[in-house]
Amino acid sequence: MKGTQDLVNAAHAALERAGLRMSPSKVSRLVRIYQREVAANGFPFLRFLANQLALTDEQQREVGRQLEDYRAYSHKLPDPTGETAVANVMRGKREKTRT
Repeated sequence: MKGTQDLVNAAHAALERAGLRMSPSKVSRLVRIYQREVAANGFPFLRFLANQLALTDEQQREVGRQLEDYRAYSHKLPDPTGETAVANVMRGKREKTRT
């Protein structure tokens, strides 16, 4: 998995290539907020960025194309304990519906 600075660099470059100029500190702040408060909920980085910056659909598509190599940030961060808990709950629900 790539680190925070990698995502900051990718997001900043993607925004700039999409014609959206933004200070490095703002991009860094948004990435850090995303990683600290949002990523664990499984909310995609691109949607978070689009919401925070009020991107149009066209801008969001362009930024998404630029961030293609960073799709790992669009998915929930690995949480083995949480994944195990969910699997156990789902297994229990499936077993109850069979009986």
